[in-house]
Amino acid sequence: MASAGYLYSALRKECIRIFEKGIALDPVPLPKGSEAVISASIVFAGDDHTVAKNESVEIMVPKEGTSVVLTRAKKSSEYTKEGSPFTVTYGKMWEIKKGGKTIYLEAK
Repeated sequence: MASAGYLYSALRKECIRIFEKGIALDPVPLPKGSEAVISASIVFAGDDHTVAKNESVEIMVPKEGTSVVLTRAKKSSEYTKEGSPFTVTYGKMWEIKKGGKTIYLEAK
């Protein structure tokens, strides 16, 4: 039910409202002036948003048309998927990169 704000999460295998189950990330750089900010989202398997509790994350990136589930390498804070240009990392905040370039940072 997109009209009620629900999207299907491949990771959770259910319809969710990403603003309730995930975190928002703002584009880098932020649009200037009165341009609308369209955020990306990271969705987690559970309610704990830490690296230690999540072997996989799902990203929903505007203009991509679909979500991507990425998997964390052992003892790493980087999530990848073979053949995908996207990576997700966690340092001081969550970050989405495309082709090695930061395109979204966790919203404050």
